[in-house]
Amino acid sequence: WLSKALWLVDSKRVADVPSHEHSKLLSKRALQHINLQRWAEAEADSTRAFVLDATSGRALHRRAFARFGLDKLEAAREDAERAERLLREFHDDVIEADAAAQLRKEIAKAIASQGAAVAEEPYPEIKIDHTKAGLVEAKRKAVELYKTEVPEHLEESLKWFTKCLWLAEAGKVRGVPSGYLPVMHLNRACAFSKLQRWDEVERECGRALELGPSSEARVKLGHLLSKAHLKLGKPLAARDDAPEPPCEDFGGRLRRGHDGAEAKEDAKPVDVDIAKSTALASRALPQER
Repeated sequence: WLSKALWLVDSKRVADVPSHEHSKLLSKRALQHINLQRWAEAEADSTRAFVLDATSGRALHRRAFARFGLDKLEAAREDAERAERLLREFHDDVIEADAAAQLRKEIAKAIASQGAAVAEEPYPEIKIDHTKAGLVEAKRKAVELYKTEVPEHLEESLKWFTKCLWLAEAGKVRGVPSGYLPVMHLNRACAFSKLQRWDEVERECGRALELGPSSEARVKLGHLLSKAHLKLGKPLAARDDAPEPPCEDFGGRLRRGHDGAEAKEDAKPVDVDIAKSTALASRALPQER
């Protein structure tokens, strides 16, 4: 019955079906596939459901289940983390959010049992030559996908950036420059920012900063991390993370010296927002007497 209903929608026999209702039908069929352990079909339906409704924590929860069944552990873990957050923020569904959290823990155990997360090859369907030229070509493709700013293309660009990182971190490619890893984490942070996934932006910026980025990359990371903290309701942290002094020619410096993909206009608006939010937050702080 679900397949028949979806056929009616997909073939336009029934018109003007809201995208969130279309998403619900796909998500329900994904659940039935999971019950039958049809992992590939469940992954396909839940992916379509999430494309139609980017706030659907249930679709991501079901895709996490499917990817767990397909042994795509890193992708499953990321889906479970995001599903838990969406279920709490948009649906106020404590029961399913708790289930997603439990699934995330089970996936983490599975990853740990393999030795380390880096030991598992992420996205094996993405083929990259194990050479520096292969990494360059893969990053070029990831940046092209990123520049479209289409949500599904941004998700795909994240897969390519992640695969590049794994090849470098696992030592699959020799002679990778020391500055490569922080730049790739920065690129992932840029893609996450376009998807407004601020927790992930905060995480990726932190990793990049730990790896000792160049001064140009550090400026960009400071702005991104400030923006993420602002969006996460941490205005004082956002103020502390902003580069000092404010970099007025930030966009020009990036164009000359850094290949992380993000627009110039991010710099100035973020500084203004930080100033406003910091002032408001400071009013609530105890004053010295």
